[in-house]
Amino acid sequence: MKTYFFLFFIAFTFFSCNESTKNNKDTKDSAAKKELKPEDYQTSIENALSVPEKVDILRLGQKSLKSIPTELAKCKNLKSLYLGYNPDIDYEKAFETIIQFEKLEELQLTGNHLKKLPKKITALKKLKALWLDANNKLNWEETFQLLKQLPNLQEIFIGDNDIKKLPENIADLPVLEILNLERNELTELPKSLENVTRLQSINITGNLNIKLINLFQSLSKYKNLQVLQISENAMTILPEEIAMLQNLEVLWVNNNRLKDLPKGLLQLKKLKNLYLFNNDLDSMYLENLKKQMPTTEIVTKGGMK
Repeated sequence: MKTYFFLFFIAFTFFSCNESTKNNKDTKDSAAKKELKPEDYQTSIENALSVPEKVDILRLGQKSLKSIPTELAKCKNLKSLYLGYNPDIDYEKAFETIIQFEKLEELQLTGNHLKKLPKKITALKKLKALWLDANNKLNWEETFQLLKQLPNLQEIFIGDNDIKKLPENIADLPVLEILNLERNELTELPKSLENVTRLQSINITGNLNIKLINLFQSLSKYKNLQVLQISENAMTILPEEIAMLQNLEVLWVNNNRLKDLPKGLLQLKKLKNLYLFNNDLDSMYLENLKKQMPTTEIVTKGGMK
């Protein structure tokens, strides 16, 4: 009988110790999850997988990734995925996981040496913003043919792609509002863009070959254009045709070679912000301009020359 009770005591003690150890481990794991800050699980795949329900943003740019783990599909609340400068990923395969993020609204694929945009991207029906800058091997006509199947795509970034001419079918993007074309080799914009009635913001910074008068004549047809960035274009003259952009609210013409500005600028009654820094405009001229445009905030200092 004594032997029986002794064995029972030993077994009970062993079981209790194991349970205590397990409970302590579970408590520690739970505490570790609670202690994770957003910057911890938003920048690490491992941490993201430990709290998948919390993850709404993943910043995985420049991580030297070779693949996208299929387990990431557990992050059902993901809205923004940044994958810039991970060119070694097989994106055809990666999109098998990416399309499972049904709430995805932002996708960055900058600098990934893409030769073709995976067709599976058309499954991302809630996508609003897409970065394809620095992917100069893409066929843009084919790319826009795919993207027109995204009913909510409002913003597209295609800078740094050596684009000399945009295909006319860019106008097929149904709800395009923001178009970033900076640092390409454009000489003009496609006529079809005049029909993109929702276009509100366009960035043509660093397109040194752009034909300015033709450009502003085209822009005058964009009835809802509110923001124009035309910085770093080596401009010595801002054409009088600027006066035709009657709905313009923000104008960036910084980092050019302007010595004066057209009188037509004074006709832009809706202009709220004017960025002029790093031009050849003298201080007296600028002070006088501020008096002539009292409702416009004129920024004359900032940035790097």
